[in-house]
Amino acid sequence: MYSKSFGLTNTQLTGLKALGIDEMPVTYLQLGQLLSAKKKEYEMAHIETKLGKCGKGRNKETECNRFTLEAAEKLGFSEVRVQTLIRAAILTQKFPDLRNSKGIKPLLRKYAELNPRPQRIKDAKGLCVPITYEWMAPVVMEPLGTQCEWSMAKAFSVFWQLHGQLKRSANNYKSLMNHLYTFFKDLKVHDVNYLHVERFRFERQKSVAASTVNREHTVLTTLFHKLKLWKRIAAIPHVRLPEENPGPLVKKKDERGFSRKRVLSGDEVARLLSASDHELQRIILFAINTGLRRRDLMLASKENVNLSMDTIEGIQSKVGKPYRIPLNDISRRIVAEAKGPRLFDFRNFKRRWERASQRAGIEHFEFRDLRRTFARRLLSSGADLAIVQKMLGHSSLAMTGRYVPPRHEETVEAMNRIANSFSVGPRPQPTKIELHVA
Repeated sequence: MYSKSFGLTNTQLTGLKALGIDEMPVTYLQLGQLLSAKKKEYEMAHIETKLGKCGKGRNKETECNRFTLEAAEKLGFSEVRVQTLIRAAILTQKFPDLRNSKGIKPLLRKYAELNPRPQRIKDAKGLCVPITYEWMAPVVMEPLGTQCEWSMAKAFSVFWQLHGQLKRSANNYKSLMNHLYTFFKDLKVHDVNYLHVERFRFERQKSVAASTVNREHTVLTTLFHKLKLWKRIAAIPHVRLPEENPGPLVKKKDERGFSRKRVLSGDEVARLLSASDHELQRIILFAINTGLRRRDLMLASKENVNLSMDTIEGIQSKVGKPYRIPLNDISRRIVAEAKGPRLFDFRNFKRRWERASQRAGIEHFEFRDLRRTFARRLLSSGADLAIVQKMLGHSSLAMTGRYVPPRHEETVEAMNRIANSFSVGPRPQPTKIELHVA
């Protein structure tokens, strides 16, 4: 019951025990309080025994970051998420009247004053009470084999129990399904048609981006696909369904026109490196030469390096699929420079990254764009699109094509290469034949 209601997986529960936390929290706020207490124990144990000086701010900050990184790795959270939980716990200790659910808004107002960053405010919304919706409640199904008609509200509940909550992206599913539920809950499953889907897209595009509407559209299509599958294998009763899945009947918005395409030029890479400290230079160079995401770089250790194959291997934190990237001369030298078990030091990374970007004068650029820069350089060097797909860990060539669409200069160069591949000489003149009549 704890893992279902609280939303933690068995791996995360094991991570709590690995951190030395035996008490089982029932809210995110209690989890933050336990992490805050454990962080203090961690600081005292390391600072007093190893450093001998508890009053040094620099040493205390170092140990705090180490605990945050360790907790994030074992729980599968982001480092910012762990920091958010701890900060919110400290806030509620200072303001006891904010601990109940009625104090969420005052807590957020105070939290916004101390941490005026939208992402952290967004992460704090569910700290006091876990976010639950009415369609997440367990639902009783009819006996298998019986003919029945379901409302969309019941269909969403069954879909969440049998599919949504089991996915790695369960929290994203929860948010996407809630908007769908609000629109479709009063309809019968067999009455939903493409006109309802079009109406939903039209209304949602007034308030959110087209890419978000596409994600919700995909969830709706998956719902009808799963209902048809579960009915065929007798996992659910014989529910009356529409003759055809209404999702694919409505065309989604093409995202290629507004997808992110930022890539660093050679001059921008040189400026960014010159404005960075040595450790940040190592991170940037390794990202450009391997295409790994930031989270994978944070978790990378010497155990991930396969010396016999000359590769770095691991599990992609975003999709849970394995990756294997060959090392070149630059990445091999960076691995050899690592002093500890970790390949890179990400302490105070966000502040160091922002400072380097400002000094280099690079605008509208994020760390994730280094991965796209890696893919673009692979293509420019003559690598096949299938190789780029394998290096990025994409599931299809179409995804890679959307990630790094061909530029106009590259298409012109390709057309010129085709023209140069044929040697067309002057057209031979026909032989003149003279006839002599005797």
